Amino acid sequence: MRLEPVDAVRGPSHPPAGAGALRPAGLRGSVLWCPAEPDRPDFLRRFADEFRVARRHDGPDPGLDHLLRQPRTDPESFTVFPADAPLPDHADLRRVPLVEPAPLYAWSPARRESSRHLLGTLPRGFAEVGRARRRPEYTPGRDWLPGTGHPKPATRGTPGP
Repeated sequence: MRLEPVDAVRGPSHPPAGAGALRPAGLRGSVLWCPAEPDRPDFLRRFADEFRVARRHDGPDPGLDHLLRQPRTDPESFTVFPADAPLPDHADLRRVPLVEPAPLYAWSPARRESSRHLLGTLPRGFAEVGRARRRPEYTPGRDWLPGTGHPKPATRGTPGP
């Protein structure tokens, strides 16, 4: 299993698109673009509920270009995207790391029983790559995972939107 930080992805005209980092609570006035009905990608629904992003827009998921079209063309829209995944060069989008707390998406690779011998190697490889890029481990208070039960982050005095 790997915990992967997600960034906010927005178009260049989105007000704080040039920010170096952003707290998730700063997205409250924006529209979360979901690549499916909001109840299907549970992570996005829980993210929006936790940080009170009330405005959500959903649609079919025919691929990456479609996912990124809405945030690129609508100055109020954003989506979340894996921090390690490259955005297409032609997309004209801005990615802003989310911090305090940093939302982490948990995923795990599927494996065949015949590949059992990889179990020792694969997790070590994930850990090495994670350390080289961004945090691979969950730290309460610094990170956010759906359903962890820790208190909601403070919203008073939050810098920027």
